[in-house]
Amino acid sequence: MTSADRTHCNACRAAEVGTIAIVNVHKSKLYILATVSHPKFKLRWLNSSDDEYNLVKILFLCECKKLYQREVGTNEKKNSSTSSDNENFFYNFIKNSNNSKEKQNVVEMECLNYFEDKSKTIDSLLNYNVIQKVFRQYNTILPSSAPVERLFSAGGQILTPRRNPLSNSMFETLLILKKREK
Repeated sequence: MTSADRTHCNACRAAEVGTIAIVNVHKSKLYILATVSHPKFKLRWLNSSDDEYNLVKILFLCECKKLYQREVGTNEKKNSSTSSDNENFFYNFIKNSNNSKEKQNVVEMECLNYFEDKSKTIDSLLNYNVIQKVFRQYNTILPSSAPVERLFSAGGQILTPRRNPLSNSMFETLLILKKREK
């Protein structure tokens, strides 16, 4: 790890800690990144003159760079496993060190273009590969059957043989009231 990488990582950590400490409404990094990566919100929910604005912007940029580096790292491992010549090692090392700065600039430019884009539709993410991946990572809902199972269990407690003649609307009302009291 070069000194520039260490400085970048320290800046990202400081931005992350500062952002989470300053932004009182959104106490989680996950919520911040999910909001910024959504084209409808981006940075519109922050006052552009505040420190929050710059910290959130840095946090998002750092997250995009991390995701991009992770992706590039997995691709480089695949490519390096195919060619194991010692002669190519030095050439690849120099080539990769020069390309890493260019790739970081590409990510920064993509983020800046994303922030400048006036579109609020999710389709606009098709123009921004890295941001699209950040959006997918932080705005994906994981499916779970637990709430549905709890609802069916509560329904079984309401619809007993004694209450069999309940109408559908009355059953629904009782079920909603039972779930609302918890």
